[in-house]
Amino acid sequence: MGMQLGTVAAGEGRFRLEAAVVVTPRGITVTACSPRYAHLGATAQAIPRPEPGRTATVSILSVPCHRDEIPAHDIAAKLATRFHMPVAASTGLHVDGATDEDLRTFLGVVSELTEGIADYVAKALPAASEDELDPAPARPRA
Repeated sequence: MGMQLGTVAAGEGRFRLEAAVVVTPRGITVTACSPRYAHLGATAQAIPRPEPGRTATVSILSVPCHRDEIPAHDIAAKLATRFHMPVAASTGLHVDGATDEDLRTFLGVVSELTEGIADYVAKALPAASEDELDPAPARPRA
């Protein structure tokens, strides 16, 4: 209980992306991949800043020779900022012989995918919170 699982997709053909999304009352995880070549290229963890109107602090781990860190960063940062909770996003995007134009197209699809994920989270978050059995422990203030 307390965990909602879903999938979201965006793009077409070789630019199609699919994401598995897990929403809990205290955090979100996303794994977004090219379905034809699903793999792990980078993972980003975003922690929202406590000050109003601020974005999130993002840490990234990437697999050498992959260029997945920007999509992972963008997904995690946007969701953490919008929903004010930690987000981990892993990405594995692939197009054989990708050109600069292909990369720009992918980033547009990532933006579309992120909006779809945000829509899913907005619907799933209340359900995840209603399923919660134990209240969150108090956090110490710095």
